[in-house]
Amino acid sequence: MPDNLDILLTFLLAVTVSLALTTVVLRFRRSGRAQVLDVPIGANLKLLCPGGAYRCRVLASGPDGILVSAPLHDDRYVPLRPGEHVVGQCGVTEGLLTFHTAVVSRDGAAHTVLLAAAKAYRRSDRREEGRTTLFKGQSFRFGGSSGEIVDSSHNGIRFLTKSDPSPGELIALDLPQGLGEARGFVLDSTPAYVSGGQGRDVRVRLEDAVHGLGPQGRPAVM
Repeated sequence: MPDNLDILLTFLLAVTVSLALTTVVLRFRRSGRAQVLDVPIGANLKLLCPGGAYRCRVLASGPDGILVSAPLHDDRYVPLRPGEHVVGQCGVTEGLLTFHTAVVSRDGAAHTVLLAAAKAYRRSDRREEGRTTLFKGQSFRFGGSSGEIVDSSHNGIRFLTKSDPSPGELIALDLPQGLGEARGFVLDSTPAYVSGGQGRDVRVRLEDAVHGLGPQGRPAVM
């Protein structure tokens, strides 16, 4: 009987040690596994490549990679090479999403490019610079529509409009006071009262900072 008890205790000890080791290994693997970024499908994506900056649209995104439309430049498809490292940027609700990836393959017939799943990325807070009302009430044009500025920062602008740009949409803005043109991603668009009717309150994150729009900015002389 004592021999049987010793055998049973030895077996239970071996099982306990085995389970403990398995738990440690699984925790180690999970802690070392980077979270794969889920890029919004349909988002307008800016690719920063060694040869320049190009725009495309996200068609699919998952653990196997990010499928995008082949970027165009001067009405020609950009020949991105497999293995080429690129930086992607797109507008999301929280602000601007920036991530590092690489070209896995391209399909010349379907005009698509497969990018590696992004594991290194950064989310920039919405219009993280200080805001100013220096341009409040001034009108400007964007994409064939007009808007009226509520406030602005170096990296973004909030305005009222009767049009309805979609979140994630990339729009071109003709800024007032001689500040020139800029492009930005629509972060959100909410219902608002605009000049006697219903409109939208829109927030945009700019692709590139316009320092004249920030708190230290001053209207340029026309």
